[in-house]
Amino acid sequence: MAMMYEQYERLIAEIKNQEKIERKEMTRLNKDGSEKAYNLITHMDLVERAANLAEKLMKYGYTPAKDDDDDTPTPTLNINLTTDNTTFTLNPRRDDE
Repeated sequence: MAMMYEQYERLIAEIKNQEKIERKEMTRLNKDGSEKAYNLITHMDLVERAANLAEKLMKYGYTPAKDDDDDTPTPTLNINLTTDNTTFTLNPRRDDE
């Protein structure tokens, strides 16, 4: 988990660098000393990799484990969407509870 988090932090830092390169606030040089051009494909690849890693971190590291013997019911959440009292209900209670 720690390695995944460190990799995620490195990806975020590199994404920020790519954004600076795109805005011409930062330059990187090739081996011959010429300025490296901004590459959208590289930037989007970094964003995609960071998103995938964040998803894995959320799935494996930050999702609370549910105890098998936990009988605490999930509360009902009602959200009024419009002024005409249209309601969206999340986790509705069943009659057998």
